[in-house]
Amino acid sequence: MGWGGVRPGAAGGDRVRPADGVVLERHPYVGNMAKWKRPNALEALTWFASQRRMTVFADVPVTNANWRGWGSGCSRRVIDVAVPALSDGQVRPFAEDDFVVALASGRPIHPLNAWGFADRTVLGHLATHQAYLARTWRPSGPVQPVALVAPGLRGSNVASAYYATGYAIEAIPGEAPPKGDRGGSAGGLNDPWWAPKTPEDRLLHDLWERRGRKGWWLAEVPVGFKIRTSEAVARRLDAVVVDQPDRRQSKGADDLVEFGEIVAAGAAAELVEAKPALNSDALGQLLCGAHMFAESWPGGGPLSLTACVGRDGDEADRWFCFGRGIRVEVVSAL
Repeated sequence: MGWGGVRPGAAGGDRVRPADGVVLERHPYVGNMAKWKRPNALEALTWFASQRRMTVFADVPVTNANWRGWGSGCSRRVIDVAVPALSDGQVRPFAEDDFVVALASGRPIHPLNAWGFADRTVLGHLATHQAYLARTWRPSGPVQPVALVAPGLRGSNVASAYYATGYAIEAIPGEAPPKGDRGGSAGGLNDPWWAPKTPEDRLLHDLWERRGRKGWWLAEVPVGFKIRTSEAVARRLDAVVVDQPDRRQSKGADDLVEFGEIVAAGAAAELVEAKPALNSDALGQLLCGAHMFAESWPGGGPLSLTACVGRDGDEADRWFCFGRGIRVEVVSAL
């Protein structure tokens, strides 16, 4: 079983009903993280409520169709939210009247992600749901997201992106799991321009062709390493497009020294993530990628972000992208 009672690989609609009537909706990909030892989600939420002397409302709705200013093209989303204490240290089912009273206090509230880890998908979930919460409920105080992680996982390899964004990572007490591979990978060798193999490759290839192959397109650009070496490579961007008149392509791991020189000279760069659909996971990849790119390739010019997807998101996804200046390109190759 995954964290919170979801079986590994469970579909996004699976739910778990702990005691006291609290209903927690779990993330569809939580089963893919089963290699990590994680506490129960309800335990983590209760621990946070007790430590902060706050009340956690479970599954607070933040978007829905034809509701609180959202149109018919919007799906339902929820998130757990800690508010100034109505009853110290408790996790409660969502109650709108009590929730609205708590929001009027002017004190900070905390959207919580209790999946047990702090990766790019969690950052995307927190970023989007922070924005939806603020738009839908208009709290009078700050909205400060927190990722609740299993013991020993506070030092995520994308933690700097969380802290730069103003998000917290808090590990619940307990014994840390054995150290091992906590994500990340060496530089890729994919060539989506001339030999596309994966679904992401085909999406990038389609976008490259649609754009008339203009500019310098580099695949699998590493980020999250130290001083432009191959050490500690944490992540890779699917593609980076350098704004230049020449048409040029580089497969994964190629031409990185020259690329670094051009970036350091102030070249504008477009960061591209290719995903089957536009959702918070894809957006988290981009938001983390932008921060890690600036750390790993300093001195660059303007950065722009593009989500290259096979299927568009809903109204809320598009609203978030517009507000963050993220370009969405829906391409046909899947």
